[in-house]
Amino acid sequence: MILRAFASGSVGLTGSEAIANGVPSFKKPEARNAVITLLLMGSIFASIFLGLTFLATQLGIAPDADEIETVNSMLTRTIVGATSPLYFFVQFSTAIILLLAANTGFTGFPRLASVLANDRFMPRHFADMGSRLAFNTGIIVLGVLAAIILTVTGRYPRGLYDFILGLNRWVLRVAAYTALMTDAYPPFRLDTGGTDPGTAIIAPTAD
Repeated sequence: MILRAFASGSVGLTGSEAIANGVPSFKKPEARNAVITLLLMGSIFASIFLGLTFLATQLGIAPDADEIETVNSMLTRTIVGATSPLYFFVQFSTAIILLLAANTGFTGFPRLASVLANDRFMPRHFADMGSRLAFNTGIIVLGVLAAIILTVTGRYPRGLYDFILGLNRWVLRVAAYTALMTDAYPPFRLDTGGTDPGTAIIAPTAD
């Protein structure tokens, strides 16, 4: 429970951490623009959080125990209806915001890792900047770790998880067919080849 609370709190602070780590990337004066951005982000976050909390309390909406529908979706559905265009607009806008939020880790962690690498607290490769002015090592390491965690835990919605896993298997299978230049199924097997000496199968003879 303590680790989950710590993880949830850390996720809530990723936006402010990304701004703090990316101060040198702001337009001059960097510090002033970073402070303004941080204040605006905090104000927007506080307004949304307090507004959702107030409306959910007044309408008696409780979080879904099965984690299938969000409070934001239930609240919007209750106010405007499930078939209203505004409901789909809110859902689409929320998906875009979550997509941008998911990218925060891939912008903040590589930059933070580069600072630690310059101070020799992490391997020096994290400080290497690629041709697109991005810290490729941090992005690749974070992507691999995220893929491993999602593959092991399967915390995506089950349907989406099965779809992505099946799509990855299909891509790997097509790559195997193309590389081996075969249309046999499966494209390769582990039980092919000659019979080991001394293991030949002797057919029984009729008496």
